[in-house]
Amino acid sequence: MGRSSGERESRADQRTRSHLRRLVKELKDGGWIRSAAVERAFRRVERHQFLRDFSRWDPETSHPVPVPFDPSQPSEEALAVIYSNEALGTRFTNGLPRSSTSQPSVMADMLEALALKPGMRVLEVGAGTGYNAALLADIVGGDGHVVSVEVDRDIAEDAEGALRSSGYGLVRVVGGDGAEGVPEEAPFDRIVVTVGCPDLSPRWEEQLASEGRIVLPLEHAGLHPLVALTKTSEGLEGRFFAWAAFIPIRGMLEQQLPWLVGVHRMNETEAVESPIWDGFGSGTPIPGWGIPRDVMDFFLFLALLDPRADALPPRPSSIADRWEVGLADLSGTALAGPGSIRTTGDPALTSALMAHHRAWQSSGRPGIEDWQLTFTPRGQGRESTATFVLNRSNYRQEVRLAQR
Repeated sequence: MGRSSGERESRADQRTRSHLRRLVKELKDGGWIRSAAVERAFRRVERHQFLRDFSRWDPETSHPVPVPFDPSQPSEEALAVIYSNEALGTRFTNGLPRSSTSQPSVMADMLEALALKPGMRVLEVGAGTGYNAALLADIVGGDGHVVSVEVDRDIAEDAEGALRSSGYGLVRVVGGDGAEGVPEEAPFDRIVVTVGCPDLSPRWEEQLASEGRIVLPLEHAGLHPLVALTKTSEGLEGRFFAWAAFIPIRGMLEQQLPWLVGVHRMNETEAVESPIWDGFGSGTPIPGWGIPRDVMDFFLFLALLDPRADALPPRPSSIADRWEVGLADLSGTALAGPGSIRTTGDPALTSALMAHHRAWQSSGRPGIEDWQLTFTPRGQGRESTATFVLNRSNYRQEVRLAQR
């Protein structure tokens, strides 16, 4: 005689909980989960409930590979992928990801940076599968409120359905341009953006409560360091706190940036190799990326200083053994990688890269966490004493070294 449906469901639930416990332990051991509230949310919200068709990225080719998945009877293999520390693609257009569920370690880092409390009102830009909105709702509780806005109406509908069926039906999902926010629900205590942004939207600042906080991935030369900002009388102020790479935002925030990202691809037959700086690339690898921390610290310095800053494509699982950062424009390239600097074209790029490295060294080799940020609307005309100033379309980003 076969097992009853109740027994089958119980066994499936036990397998899910086992995979979920393993993921939570990995996130805690890696330092991404640091609070009881975030840990509790990850333990209670089941990621597989928010997935239908999805793909993982092949670490060798960076191409998406579909994962067989039956939501009614998830296999052991599918659950192992779902409850791994991987971003999973859920919608594709011409082979490129249009939507995804983010890497759990990045989600945990962003939730911790938000410093959520019960009863808070939260705006999420980029609903995706709805999984992150459920985590937010679990933390702010029944007295709080979560609104998630999604540019693709079909994705918004699917996220709303998944939230409702998973017990988080009080989350409001809005179809529309995330850069507009949701003014009728403002003010928000917290805003979290889950797509890569070339700039901030003025609507977000308008809809953020005084002393409220916004967390977002902000583009710098092709990558998206995570930024946590607080609304003060001086503007939006805060820090970088981690590295990430996100699908770019779509809608009215789409724009050209000051960096010439993607202009180069090294011609191996013409490249000239020179010895690299002593000790460069010997730092501790960044968890989840495998790239030495000092390399990425120098890359951020380049991105703040020079519009020619460039790096290999941001696919962390595939670049650990072939990272390169440096300068590139139509005249050539100068890229520092394992053991050497590879150059093509104009030798002035190599001279500039060497000078930038000396400046980084003389500044004390600042890391991602050593910079203070202030964002003010373009055109305010105040005098600045910042180390670096980046003029984006809507905001002026002032960057200063923090006191150590």
